[in-house]
Amino acid sequence: MHELTTMIMIENTTAGEVVVIDRLKKYPGICFPGGHVEQGESFTACAIREAFEETGLKIRNPVLCGIVNWAKKNSDERYVEYLFKTNDYSGTLSDGTEEGRVFWTKTDDLYKMKLSPSFDVYLPAFFSEKPIELFAEWTDSFDSPLTVQ
Repeated sequence: MHELTTMIMIENTTAGEVVVIDRLKKYPGICFPGGHVEQGESFTACAIREAFEETGLKIRNPVLCGIVNWAKKNSDERYVEYLFKTNDYSGTLSDGTEEGRVFWTKTDDLYKMKLSPSFDVYLPAFFSEKPIELFAEWTDSFDSPLTVQ
């Protein structure tokens, strides 16, 4: 079984801010918008759709900046997340959805917030000049350390 997801950093480079969601459900805490890839959908299309569904912003030109690859030990199960970023967007930021509240925050304040599990390890990929792959094997929970490949 493979679970395929995306996450997108929407950045206002002029203000030095990014859109975050304070997730209430699975993996609670601050992270970037994102979600599951639907049948017949590309990773890029998923990032665009999820950004709109969770934030109300229409994004364009998402750039792949990383891949998170969790492999279950002694199994063929994988959790793979494609990480994107963009500063090309339009619209008005919504208040959020049942997933959680969305809001702009200063990039420098991200590490001071209560982040979703492992999101602190994901963050460098969004600010890297080249795409990064993060990899970890897990047993019963996603508590293994991610390493940069």
